[in-house]
Amino acid sequence: MEPRLPEHCAHIVRIQRERGRAALAPERLDELAGYHDRPPAPADGEADGEAELLGLLTRPFSRTTDIPRYYRYTDLHVFDWFLDQRPDDQLTGAAEALAVSLTALLAVERAAPAGAIDPATSAERQQRLRAPLDRVAELTFDPAGAVPLGEALRARENDPRARWNRFVLAECTGFPQSDKHDEHLFLRSVHACEMVFFLVRALVLRAAETCAGDRREARTRLRQAVLTAELLNGVFSALWTMSPERFMEFRAETGDASAVQSMNYHAMEIVLYGLDPEKEKVLAEYGHLAELRGILAEEWQAQGARVRAAGDGEMDRHLDALLRVLRRWRGRHYGFAVRYLTPELTGSGGTEGANYLKRFVEKRGLPAPERSRGVRTFLTC
Repeated sequence: MEPRLPEHCAHIVRIQRERGRAALAPERLDELAGYHDRPPAPADGEADGEAELLGLLTRPFSRTTDIPRYYRYTDLHVFDWFLDQRPDDQLTGAAEALAVSLTALLAVERAAPAGAIDPATSAERQQRLRAPLDRVAELTFDPAGAVPLGEALRARENDPRARWNRFVLAECTGFPQSDKHDEHLFLRSVHACEMVFFLVRALVLRAAETCAGDRREARTRLRQAVLTAELLNGVFSALWTMSPERFMEFRAETGDASAVQSMNYHAMEIVLYGLDPEKEKVLAEYGHLAELRGILAEEWQAQGARVRAAGDGEMDRHLDALLRVLRRWRGRHYGFAVRYLTPELTGSGGTEGANYLKRFVEKRGLPAPERSRGVRTFLTC
């Protein structure tokens, strides 16, 4: 039997997807905020876990929790919940979440209503999305690099809890602000990139932790990081099937939801490059990024340099390849801003758009620290 949400939760999903969150009436927003801020007492016969589902579905509408706009838009708290279901193996969990997001996006594309998108564009988009999805299944995340993700997930196909968790992740995320079809591509691309940032950070940290004692695992982890980072460029390839005109149709409704506010992205950069003094000025603008500027930066800073200090030629080659992949992605991100943002428009979050991104295409390394802290998600506030 296929998983199903309790009817009340399914109703909340439907009203958010009908015309987009920006179209919700004030009284509806009050209702949704109430479910999170003043949760009702469980009703007789209420399904197990319904309260948890209601909390996941309505957190972005909370008026008592200080949630940056980016996190209200992206629902990354649900991804955080999903990874918490796999505390023993968050690498596989994050890769599984990435696959769930791309699969959900493909389903939306295949079910696009007539007139929502040009059929030729949709066909090309689906083809470009299938490439990173296929690649995810081929990646490995075990210490020996021997078990492809597809094989690991097939081993859990008959696990009811695993199926339920994947279903909840897909159903409780992916709520555009507008009723524009292309916003699904934009939003799910953000989800996919967030999972890649998490995976790259976790893999580099693991390489740094093992490079002195188990160089074989350290090399494997860096190789895994390179192949995982390549997915960023695959996702952007699909994103380019959206025209600037169609992007502008929904951009205003996303407001100041900006990836500049992403703790997860900045944490990855700190691990690889250290805390850039220029970027520190940006982080100071957002209170929820404060931890990244404190002890976290001191302990995680420039783990890439720590790997380099091991003096292993193969590790150096993998690290060089990883930095090239990420530089190419930053260049594509800058190119996206040049193409999709007109000169008079600022970037999301109030940055100067393309000029902001151009400043950070190149990176310089900083000295390595003595130690590093274990992986934390940093997916949500």
